[in-house]
Amino acid sequence: MMIQSAKNTTEKGEVRGEATRRKILEAADKVFAQYPFKAASVRKIAKEGGFEHPLIQYHFKTKARLFEEYITGLNEEFVVAILNMLPGLEKVNPAQGLSLFLDRILDFGFQSSYMPVMMLNVGGMDFLDESLPGVGNMRKALEKVVEFFRQSYKPKGTDREITMWMFAFALVMGNFMGARQFHARAEELDPGQDQYRQWVKEAMTFLFLPPLKRLIRGTKGQDLGPIEPHGYSPRKKLKKSGLLNNLRKGEATRLKILEAAREVFATNPYSTASIRMIGKRGGFDFTLIHHYFPTKKELFEAVGVDLLERSLLVDQDIMDGLEAMPALQGLTEAFGRILANSFANPAPEMVLMQNMAQLDRGEDIPGFEFVFFYHQCVTDMIKERFFPSVSPKVMRMWLHCLVTITYSCVGAPAYPARIVGMDPTSLVYRQWVKDTLVFLFFPTLPELLFPTEASK
Repeated sequence: MMIQSAKNTTEKGEVRGEATRRKILEAADKVFAQYPFKAASVRKIAKEGGFEHPLIQYHFKTKARLFEEYITGLNEEFVVAILNMLPGLEKVNPAQGLSLFLDRILDFGFQSSYMPVMMLNVGGMDFLDESLPGVGNMRKALEKVVEFFRQSYKPKGTDREITMWMFAFALVMGNFMGARQFHARAEELDPGQDQYRQWVKEAMTFLFLPPLKRLIRGTKGQDLGPIEPHGYSPRKKLKKSGLLNNLRKGEATRLKILEAAREVFATNPYSTASIRMIGKRGGFDFTLIHHYFPTKKELFEAVGVDLLERSLLVDQDIMDGLEAMPALQGLTEAFGRILANSFANPAPEMVLMQNMAQLDRGEDIPGFEFVFFYHQCVTDMIKERFFPSVSPKVMRMWLHCLVTITYSCVGAPAYPARIVGMDPTSLVYRQWVKDTLVFLFFPTLPELLFPTEASK
């Protein structure tokens, strides 16, 4: 009897322990969906769950262990959901199959915490002391989906092309679902309304259906060209050349503040970056900043406008001479130039990726309207110079998809690079990004160059 009683007590304890773990994970879900890993604390989680924070340490030891179990659970839920969406799609044509798949993944994306949580953390992955806990599971998820696609649909495209398509699809959909406020506002839509959902489906179809047809039917492999673009050198980072010594003292100090602020805002979200951090980074008393920029908001806006103005100048350089090239050569050259410059000067993309998902938390990030203005300026330049006959809606969609992939791969390279098992600082990774862009966007050119024929 004593043995049986002890056994019953142990079983009851295990049940209570498992119930407590579930309660902790439920509270963690609410906190991790609102704060990136670095900003989420065990005290916030305990407060959310209505229990003392030592209880978390007892069951999970560290915040990293808790996050890893939490994100692993979300990842497994995501993989199961995706695999359940695929069967039967092979019985219809690619357009119908993609349409059905998008409906299913949008249903999932609007309900799950998975994509918002990942978007909150991708900008910080490069700056954590260790890799974001649980990120290794993302690569396993991609491999499972690629293998299922290969076995079920017997595509004629190469394994590399299949992985490119899946990788980019996950990256873009993750952005559209995980940073809805940013992408919806860029298109002047409400992320909670059906119009935004319809726009996401239309944009995903526009970009991913043409290369999907190529994957299934198979085409001759084409030389995508080297990563380094011909006859073009990216603008180098500004180096200390002594020119500041010739400026008036006040202007030199202002530039020094902007430089330090640029570095801090590129590695920290606006909400956690502080004036003290900027002063420390620049090696000056933080109170000096208030003489030039009375508030953090004004300083952040000044940094943003400066970065976007530089980007517009570079964009004009990038376009030079492309009109005279054949379509594939011109597109390959354009993407080579874009990536050469962006990887050499990643600050604009880094600042954006640090803050994009923060808008979904209800935060008002100052200066983001300038980003949307920048997008419109670039859209107008490209349309006027290369695709004058295409509709503004299609041109905006094309550019929106392009910058979404570029911002992610350049501004937060650790996440996409680790998904495909590459070093984010390597030339191999940069070549992969360029090849992916050409593979995806080249099949969309007929609709831009010959919109009337494409619509038939």
